[in-house]
Amino acid sequence: MPRARIPDLAGAVWSFRRNLEISRATAYRRHSISPSYLSQIEKGERIPSPEMVEQLVTGYALNRAQAQYLHDLRAPSQCLEPTSHSRRRIFENKRLVQHLEELERRGVLAAFVDPLQQILATNHIFRSGLPGLHEAGSIPLWIFSNVGQETVIDWPREAHRAVASLRPALARYRDTEQAHTLIAKITKHATFNDIWHRSTDVSYSRETTDPLHWYNPDTNQPASLTLGTSAVTENHSILLITAVPRAYCGPTDYLSRLPHPPAAAS
Repeated sequence: MPRARIPDLAGAVWSFRRNLEISRATAYRRHSISPSYLSQIEKGERIPSPEMVEQLVTGYALNRAQAQYLHDLRAPSQCLEPTSHSRRRIFENKRLVQHLEELERRGVLAAFVDPLQQILATNHIFRSGLPGLHEAGSIPLWIFSNVGQETVIDWPREAHRAVASLRPALARYRDTEQAHTLIAKITKHATFNDIWHRSTDVSYSRETTDPLHWYNPDTNQPASLTLGTSAVTENHSILLITAVPRAYCGPTDYLSRLPHPPAAAS
């Protein structure tokens, strides 16, 4: 399986058609874009107009997130300040640091991340409750790490979700150093590449009704986390992720197939 690459509009348009397993001639009957012009789009030789992107969306019956993904890829890449600058802005802001501490007093795991889900700052219970995540430096990298696979319950589902949420982030910030560094690291995991090539799922957000299930290292017992994300800066360059522990509400059949919970990190 080839390694995934930073997404571009040409590749995305091609992948949506490939996922439908239709020829360009058949695609023409769906969206009225000629096979020759569609070929040029898929090769990166032509940039479709916004109206033509909507023809592709309708013709391929894409959902709202997939449609937004194509429009993001057509738009110029957004800028992203260096990670070191974002971290410094957080630690120089007393209000933000105190907010992390206040969330910890309330038993909430919390972290500031950038749009690519790279860790900028966390409270202590975030680091201890999700072993290995702080060291991985990135939520997607952690999901595909050995400790992530041992910690997360129903890991295949979370792996697919990680790919679906990373896809639009890489699209929006595709020309940044952070995006290229992240893709170089995460594509070392064969499963990531496999999911990336086999799926066209795109996700811009996660509902609070869709918790993450994991082994709580404090108890070595299964538990669930209600997740929330909010923007800290106006341009969304810094985001706050919160995770509220709750009683386990995940799939019981999956638990029965697990050999044993992972040992708590030292």
